[in-house]
Amino acid sequence: MSARASLGSSARHHANGHPNSRSKLNPGLETMKIQAALLLILTSFTGVGEATTLSLPDNATLTFDAPPMNKVVETTEGATYKYLATSAGSADDRFNLSVYVEPINCDFGKSTKKVTECFLKRTEKIPGIHLESRSNSCGRGRCEVMYATTANVGNRQVRQLHVHAIFTYRGKWVDLHISVLNPTQGDSNLLVHFADSLALRK
Repeated sequence: MSARASLGSSARHHANGHPNSRSKLNPGLETMKIQAALLLILTSFTGVGEATTLSLPDNATLTFDAPPMNKVVETTEGATYKYLATSAGSADDRFNLSVYVEPINCDFGKSTKKVTECFLKRTEKIPGIHLESRSNSCGRGRCEVMYATTANVGNRQVRQLHVHAIFTYRGKWVDLHISVLNPTQGDSNLLVHFADSLALRK
């Protein structure tokens, strides 16, 4: 199992996932801003999104409400599936979303919690990740992982918030990832609504 990482791509849309890890970054004002933004995502709720239903391998479906985005790629090959979407080119071009379905390949086990442990282990290598911003929780038939990254683009520093929802079914794992560049307080409403709307039917 791999955690893919690139600017605008899952542990893939990153600017350029194991608990209790120590960050090499010293806490500072930037970290405080990131933590405050993550807290807003957890505590706010009023946003609306665009309903999407995806057909996954073995007759499963994944539904969610997300900010308006355009589909870039959707492919199915046997037990694997890939879906990429972005709001690039729209009035608000800061959102990216991906869904990957792959056979489970995790040394810890095949349950959703164990697969999430494998995913968390790999996020430690994501460029620019703020490990102290990372959090994870399990419930409602899935596990969620949240974290922040920063990267220098030219002479600017770009911040990016990431939310992963991890599911398992019939020997496969699903990684749904949404990210937002330079998040604002208003984005928290959309992301909370997104998390509440998620449903995997298998």
